[in-house]
Formats: sequence, structure tokens, C-alpha cells
Amino acid sequence: MAFVQHYRCGAVVLQSTVNLIQQVIKAADFISDTLYLPLPLLPNPSSDIATNHKDTLLERQTSYIEYLSNLFHDFRQIIPKLDIRVLVPILPGTCPAPLSRPIEVIVSSYPDISQTEASPTYRILSERILSHKYIFLPETTISKTYLFQETDIWHVGCHKHAVVGGTFDHLHQGHYLLLAATALYSSSSCLVGVSSGPLLKDKVLRELVEPLEQRCIKVKELLQDMRPGLKLDIVSITDPYGPSITETELDCLIVSEETLKAGEAVNRKRLESGMSQLYIHKIPIIAGTNNKLSSTQQRNNILGIYREQPPTQKRKQKCMPYVIGLTGGTCSGKTSIATYLGSKGAYIINCDRLGHESYKSGTPTFHRLVESFGTSLLDHNGSIDRKSLANIVFSDADKLNLLNQIVWPAIADLMQECITEALREGVKVCVVDAAVMLEAGWEDNVDELWVAFVPENHGIERLMQRNGLSEETARDRISSQMNNEEKIARANVVICSLWEQEITNKQVDCAWDSLFERIIKL
Repeated sequence: MAFVQHYRCGAVVLQSTVNLIQQVIKAADFISDTLYLPLPLLPNPSSDIATNHKDTLLERQTSYIEYLSNLFHDFRQIIPKLDIRVLVPILPGTCPAPLSRPIEVIVSSYPDISQTEASPTYRILSERILSHKYIFLPETTISKTYLFQETDIWHVGCHKHAVVGGTFDHLHQGHYLLLAATALYSSSSCLVGVSSGPLLKDKVLRELVEPLEQRCIKVKELLQDMRPGLKLDIVSITDPYGPSITETELDCLIVSEETLKAGEAVNRKRLESGMSQLYIHKIPIIAGTNNKLSSTQQRNNILGIYREQPPTQKRKQKCMPYVIGLTGGTCSGKTSIATYLGSKGAYIINCDRLGHESYKSGTPTFHRLVESFGTSLLDHNGSIDRKSLANIVFSDADKLNLLNQIVWPAIADLMQECITEALREGVKVCVVDAAVMLEAGWEDNVDELWVAFVPENHGIERLMQRNGLSEETARDRISSQMNNEEKIARANVVICSLWEQEITNKQVDCAWDSLFERIIKL
């Protein structure tokens, strides 16, 4: 089999939309991450638009969006892992900005470089790319009737100032279509409202929503790629309307089928304020796994999947067992996950139990705790009563910090002893089950960090039921810990135990199976 060189980013330059999907699939054989697809505004010269010579800009652009919707649906089904970015024609007089991802190769359906660079589709790319290689697809005979023509390049939007809103989390083809429509319908500026704060409160797996700044950057990058020259204003919104009901110059609103009612509510608000009505463009929804492609689905797909984090100096000896740090807040399902990992062959180090050992009667840690908190924390046997200790420290941040300063170093020493014992036993994988893994700074002693979580309110409910606590006490206990978002931001693997145990186990299976692929590479 011949060797095929792969490039991270490339563009495909086509003569026509005839067999477009097949040609993009062929181009995808050479490109691993991002593929730019420049497309004139005439979607298919064999369509009614061409044969009937419809001359209204709105009709052509609306048909173009419908065509893109079908394309993105097909791309989603056939090449789901490739980031395909459609480029629409650049506005006249615009200084073409470089693409956000440098193109390494152009895959062309033209027979040679000169015809490629003279084509209408290449013009959309020209001056936006630097040096690159060429790959030419096998020549196919296409009637001149179906070839892209110079007249297919339409520049001017049918509105001046477009507005669109959304969460824009983990951008997918549905977002691409929405933003392409926003860029296409506008000739001057695009205002994008990005949801934040209270608008995220009821999102499923809210803890996995990307940070606001990151989402804004991605939206801006995508719009600048699609159509440079538009004035962009990317703003945070904390209510469903945002600036769409205050900015007088806006003249069109881009919505999806599911946000149409919200768009109509915007117009009612504008009418109440004596402002002009926005022309509403409804964009079709792209189907996903469960009929609708959504960010919730994208977030769910993250669970159990390994992700890179900035490297740290973790492995001191290659002969040591591979160590997973498993952490999570109270009632996050962490211990059940550790038990399941143990059933799969992992050597489990339970730091909660090590904590008990660290302050057994007569140990140095025991004496330090009695000196610091008094004999009231002892039970009738002269041992430390954990419930009494918890009542003392959880209501006083200073006392909790003092407890941690005493106990954490002792637990860390016992943890290292356990890892050394695992080495003697020939163990391949250790799992350190530690609720305070990050707070105690133990992550430098593990090779990967796995975080278990449930939404905060579910954690509070579980704690109330398990320990018979009031809601206020349970909430105080959980709020005293590092929050889910902070832990998840540093995790290599995220597992959510919100649903049935079987679903949690599937996430663990996914993480466990991929783990050995990484260990082999060491």
C-alpha cells in the first residue's frame, strides 16, 4: 500500500459542486484536522436557481444556507472528526486576513496549478495563504454548464447589521451554519451575544462548558475565517435578549428553529421600545446522534475521554507503576468508581483510609491533633472521633486549614509507601483515591488526573441523604471544597456519576481501555 502523507490543515479547490461530497472525502484522505472549503454563493448550477435565473440576493443567499445545511449534515455523518470550514466570498475592498490555521496543502480538482489559481474558488483563498503544496485529485469530466463562474461570486449581504446569540460551547456544524448565515446576510457588521452567568445555570453538564473567553475567541476566529472584513462585536450576555433590544442599527436576527420564539420575543421588546423590527432568518437544525446536533451531546462525548494537559515532571522512575490520581468532591461517586477500577485490576490506594491510619492513637499526627484541637475530639476509647473532628473544622476555615497542614503530609508519606509496595508486587496501574488530591498538591505524584463529579445540587442532595444533614450544613460542607469547574479544568479524564451506575461504568471502561495505549508508549 502506497504511503499517504497527512497534513494537519489544508484547503480543497473544486471546479463544481458536482460530486462535491465525494471530492471532499478524497481530500480528507490527506488532511487530519482542518479543511477549508471555499464556496461561491451559487450552490449548484443545475438547481432551479440557476436555470430560472432568480435574481434576488436574498433568494440566492437563503438557498446557499439551505445547501450548506445539507453539506454540514453529510459531513457530520461521513467525516465527523474533520473540522470543515466553509469560506464565503470576501467583501470588496477588504484586506484579506490570514486564515487562523495555516494551510499546508491545497487539494485541487483542477488538472494543474495554473488552472487552480485562475479559478473562482481559489480567489476566495488568494492572499489569505502562504506557501503550500499541491495535490491534484483524479480528473473527472464535468460539463461547462456545471462549472463555477465569475458571476457566482456574490459579495454584498442583504442586510447591514446582523445579530445572533447562543452559548457557542464546543463549536459544531450547527454553530458553523448559524455563524455562516450571520456572516453571509450582513454587509457591514455582526453582533454576537455569547451566553454566560445565569444563562448557563440549567445547562446539562454545565461544568464542562468551555470558559467564556475561550468561546468568544473561537467564535471570532471562525467568523474571521469565513468572511474577513466584517466588523465583529463579540459580547457576553446574561439575559435572553442582550443588546438585540438596545442597539438601534441592527436590522436582522439569525435564529435556529428552536430559538425562533426567542427571536420573536426580541421583536416584541423592540416594538415596545419604539425600535425597528428585525428581519428574522431561521436556520435549519443539523441532525446529530439523537436527531439534533447539540453542545450537550458534545459535552457528553467528552466523558471518559483522555485529554492532554500541560506536562509536569511526574514520572521519576519508569519502573514505577503508572499512577492515576482519582479525585472528586463529596458524594461525587469517586469511591464507587475506584471500586470498579479495582475490579478491573487496578491497585487502589484509599487516602481516606490512610488518613485514619495517620492519626491512630500514639502516632505523631495523633498527638499534634490533640494539642491543636483539644481532648474534646476523642471518643471513650481515647481515639479521635471523626464526627467530632468534622464538627470542629467544617465550621471554621482557619481550623480546617490547620487540620490539613497536620494531616496531609502524613497521608502523602503513607501514599508513597503504598506505591512502593505496589512496585514490589509488580503492579502495573495504581489508583490513588483522594478527595483532596488537588488541594493537597499531590497531583505531581501521579501520571494522570481523573475527576469524578456530579452537579453541585445533586451532590448536596446525596450528602443530605447519606449523612442525615440539613441542606444548609450539606451546602456548607460542599462549598468548603474546590468546585467542580476548577477540578475539571485540570483533569485528564472527566467522569460524571449523575446517571445509572451502568452509564458511569461505561465512561470508566472508555478511560481504562485507552489508558493502556498510553502506557505502552512510555
